[in-house]
Amino acid sequence: MQTAKSFLGYSRLNAETTAYAIDHREQIDISTPHPLPGPNDPLYYNLLAPTLWPNPAVLPKFRATFEEYISRMGEISMFFTQLIAESLGMGPGAFDKFFDVGQQHKLKIVKYPDLAELGYPEGKEGQGVGPHKDSMLSSYLLQASNHRGLQVQNSKGEWIDCPPIGGTVVVAIGQGMEALTRGVCRSTTHRVLSPERGKGARYSIPFFQ
Repeated sequence: MQTAKSFLGYSRLNAETTAYAIDHREQIDISTPHPLPGPNDPLYYNLLAPTLWPNPAVLPKFRATFEEYISRMGEISMFFTQLIAESLGMGPGAFDKFFDVGQQHKLKIVKYPDLAELGYPEGKEGQGVGPHKDSMLSSYLLQASNHRGLQVQNSKGEWIDCPPIGGTVVVAIGQGMEALTRGVCRSTTHRVLSPERGKGARYSIPFFQ
């Protein structure tokens, strides 16, 4: 990712920081397929460049699996946005004008190593990813391994565990939706704690509308 203008591709462990602390995670960022930008396109079109996929000789089904997943989640997210509009007393297409044709969605495949793999001593807490809000309209997190770690912040500022539940995704409202609804739909502050020593790595797949 460091060399990709699109900010897509692989990010090594400890390559990012949130709230002035290192995030102990590594990840692959992928996107809805788009062609390479042309020489006369605006600079921000670089964000629409194709995904940098892992070597198919090593992971032969990876690309097909995640292209199908991101396509399906794109449909689900757009339907959920219609439900939000209807719940606010608007028509189901109230937010349609904010989406481009061929809307770009993104997702990450994230690994959070446990504290032993990170070399943390007993009793020390690690930051998988620090407190933050997602920027888009909504996000959908598949907790792909049975590890606790995801926490959301309530209105009192308390951190509440959000344990994995099979067959579900965790939906978070993003800052885009908060802005469009003038604060009626509030964006969700959340974080991830590194897995406990000896529990193995935590895997998650967040999808961003």
